[in-house]
Amino acid sequence: MATNTAPSSAQYLNERGTPDWDALPFEIRCSRCGYNLRLLEQPRCPECGLDFTWPDIIQHQLAHNGVIFEYRWRNRPVRSWFATVWRCLFPTKLWRELSIHDPPRVGPLLVFAISINLGPGGLLWGFGRLAILGLRLWYKLWPSSANQSEQLIQTIYGIMAVSVQLGRFLIHPVVSLFSFGALAGAFFLVLGMRQTLGRCKVLAPQVLRSVIYGFVGAYPLIILLNWAIQYLRRSYYLALLPQVPLDLLFWTDFLLQHLPPLILSSLYLRAALRNYLRLPHAGALAFSAWLVGILFAWTMFFAILLLFGNR
Repeated sequence: MATNTAPSSAQYLNERGTPDWDALPFEIRCSRCGYNLRLLEQPRCPECGLDFTWPDIIQHQLAHNGVIFEYRWRNRPVRSWFATVWRCLFPTKLWRELSIHDPPRVGPLLVFAISINLGPGGLLWGFGRLAILGLRLWYKLWPSSANQSEQLIQTIYGIMAVSVQLGRFLIHPVVSLFSFGALAGAFFLVLGMRQTLGRCKVLAPQVLRSVIYGFVGAYPLIILLNWAIQYLRRSYYLALLPQVPLDLLFWTDFLLQHLPPLILSSLYLRAALRNYLRLPHAGALAFSAWLVGILFAWTMFFAILLLFGNR
């Protein structure tokens, strides 16, 4: 029977429960601000005020979380990708499993952010195209059966057409650039305020992890909401056009496209800032970060139009 030979934090603790500094083969630093904790007796960082336990911080230095894409991208890239996306949908559970003492891996984090930007759009487009092809084959091979289910087929065709349209929209380079601009704006705002929130100095990779996982948790819900808006627009927009002023329709559509994503992204980022980084005023900071991120993305969009619009 295989035995677990993973090192334990207990072998590096003395009888008082504090680290045996002579036995430790590595430095212990604060997981939030990077302060060297060597020779401290109390489990509290004097730089940023983070409270922790010695067994917890040492154990996470010895063995990192094995479920998240950051740590499994080499040997289980697909499985860990889907597992991480699923956990991001439930931030309370995610931040219980992923501790602040687990050091971030910046490279895999950036790859994960790029893949989540392009992957769902590609899946929507590909699945929609295959479904439409299947419906056309149904009409061609079994016309009598298809005619009997014409209403159902038309409904499915409309749903799949919206999926193809939304998928094509999501993988468009300008839309991807807009998403990255929003991510960058939110990241730099939190990063810029990391030393102004009381004494809570935070390392940049920790902020990057919080913003990316917060975005990943909200992104599937934003896609689902956008799909519903696109479907309603396709079904009812032309019918409302003669009855409702065009300006009102435009601003209603604009708010539906931006306000719910802003709220969803802020809620997920708030969970990361509060439960993971343990920052004060997490809700206000999260909302401000994504508001600035969206404004920054629109600024980039109009700058690109000015630079390349006439070429």
